[in-house]
Amino acid sequence: MTMKRETTSVGDRTAPVTVRMDLSPAVIISAVQRMKKADREVFLEELLAASSPRYLAGIREARAQYAAGKEHSHERLFGAPSI
Repeated sequence: MTMKRETTSVGDRTAPVTVRMDLSPAVIISAVQRMKKADREVFLEELLAASSPRYLAGIREARAQYAAGKEHSHERLFGAPSI
């Protein structure tokens, strides 16, 4: 694993630190698998949000529809209660 650390100082303040690490996909997958289920779900949702403008646009659209009262229940759409 290679790690680079970058810092900058401006006056008495230190700018945010960027840490760059070269990790293999296997290491990342293993770390995600070891997470608690709730933490893993939050992490994956945040990863999607951070990497997919289309995903974020879908969330914005869904929220706008909900705010406009255009939401429908599962039962109304599919004729059966959700499980």
